Amino acid sequence: MKLLLYDGECNLCHWAVQWVKKNAVSSDFQFESLTGDFAKKILKKHAEYLEIDSIIFLDETGIYVKSDAIFQIAKNLKSPWQAISLFRIFPKSMLDKVYSFIAKNRKKWFGTYTTCEL
Repeated sequence: MKLLLYDGECNLCHWAVQWVKKNAVSSDFQFESLTGDFAKKILKKHAEYLEIDSIIFLDETGIYVKSDAIFQIAKNLKSPWQAISLFRIFPKSMLDKVYSFIAKNRKKWFGTYTTCEL
């Protein structure tokens, strides 16, 4: 199972979930809003992720956030999208700073939903 936890109020996050659904190699992805009961139950077991402003990706190999989550998701996408992993040549600290900058501004730039559409 592959589980993607995302901000259900964020337009960018909503678009990203739709895009992953369209480009996933298989249909074994699950998508849950970070504010939903299921996500809260999962995160209760992993308190270190409660305050992270990031998507969270869980699969059989572990739990991933920020750029690591992006790369793990990319492994499960159709070609040519798996090539996203080529960005791993950059230092993780730099990739996570870029991720955090976008995450911090995503609602201002892309807007929000008042309720989760999924």
